[in-house]
Amino acid sequence: MGVLDWSIVVVFLIFIVGMGIYSMRFVRSVTDYLACGRVCGRYVISVADVANGLALITMIGAVEAGYKSGFVYGFWGSFALPLSLFLSLTGFVVYRFRQTKAMSFGQFVEMRYSRGMRIFE
Repeated sequence: MGVLDWSIVVVFLIFIVGMGIYSMRFVRSVTDYLACGRVCGRYVISVADVANGLALITMIGAVEAGYKSGFVYGFWGSFALPLSLFLSLTGFVVYRFRQTKAMSFGQFVEMRYSRGMRIFE
C-alpha cells in the first residue's frame, strides 16, 4: 500500500476517534448510551431497531434459513410482514415496554411478571 492509501485510512480513523471524543460530552450514563437518555422519539427508536435488525449476523442467518428451507421461508415471511405492521401500529407490548422504562426485554418481563418468568424469555 502506498502513502495515499495509508493517508485515506488515517484520515478516516482520526475522524471516527474525533467524533467519539466529541460525543463523550453528551453521554453521562448507561441510559444515555443505550436509550438517548429516554428522551428520543419513536422515530429514532424505530430507526435504531431497523439498524439492529440489519446487522450482518441477522442477514447471514436469513440467507442461511432461505438456503435451507427454500421458498417456504419467503412464503411465511410474507404473512409476518402485515402482522408485524399491525402489531407495531397498535403498540402491542411496545407501549408497556416504553412505559416501564426497561432497558431490555428480559428486564421488562422480570418487572412485569417475576424473576422466574425471565428464564422463559
